[in-house]
Amino acid sequence: MIATDPTPVKQSAIIPDSLPALHRAIMICAVALVVSAAIFVLVPGIDLAVSAWFYVPGRGFPRDKTLVYEVVRKLGIGITAATLVGLIGLGVRWGLQRQTQKRWPSPTAWADWLFMAGVLAIGPGLLVNLVIKPIWGRARPRHVTQFGGSALFSPAWVVSDQCKWGCSFVSGEAAATCAVLAFCFIVTPRWRVATLLIGCLLTLAISFARIVVGGHFLSDVVTAWLVTLLVMFVLRAQIYHGALLGPVARWLPNRR
Repeated sequence: MIATDPTPVKQSAIIPDSLPALHRAIMICAVALVVSAAIFVLVPGIDLAVSAWFYVPGRGFPRDKTLVYEVVRKLGIGITAATLVGLIGLGVRWGLQRQTQKRWPSPTAWADWLFMAGVLAIGPGLLVNLVIKPIWGRARPRHVTQFGGSALFSPAWVVSDQCKWGCSFVSGEAAATCAVLAFCFIVTPRWRVATLLIGCLLTLAISFARIVVGGHFLSDVVTAWLVTLLVMFVLRAQIYHGALLGPVARWLPNRR
């Protein structure tokens, strides 16, 4: 399904892949990130109100033990893990191929690999789990006093000391699942819309499941989506068009 099929197929207009379309997508994501941050900071009650829909006094978030939500969560984790293992395995295979056959894969295949690996590593990996979560230290809904816990509630984007590791802001699982949407760009054009629909449904389902069980606030998942999409569009523009980082482009794979 990698996009090496020489048959001309019209690309989907709803998936930004030309440079102007990618620039628009980057701008939209950046503006949406700023606007959403302002809304969640100025009106923090939105997070509490949404989480309250699924909270039962004296029982906490009872759907936490519901099989369907656990299955949805494990499905998301499994898909993300399979993607990561596949990328690592492919990279090792190419490294061995380089040693034995003295050749690298085609520039297109190498660019696709770098794009997918970069989205996962920079979005959910670096920004979400290693930078944002530890710095912001936000307690999860089920841990705050409003929902029977002992931690203090803190609005999105407000640095807190209520959590040291595995914190609520932002959602790692929402970001990781959203990152899988990068497949939309490397499958053949005829598969792109179907891949987009499946990816969006999966991202929404897993994000919703994390809110329902008290694992994340609404702002956690919305911010995770926007951060991941922003990384995705920036990497797409740079790796395939060399259009954002200037001289750095010479070290990246040949453009399509």
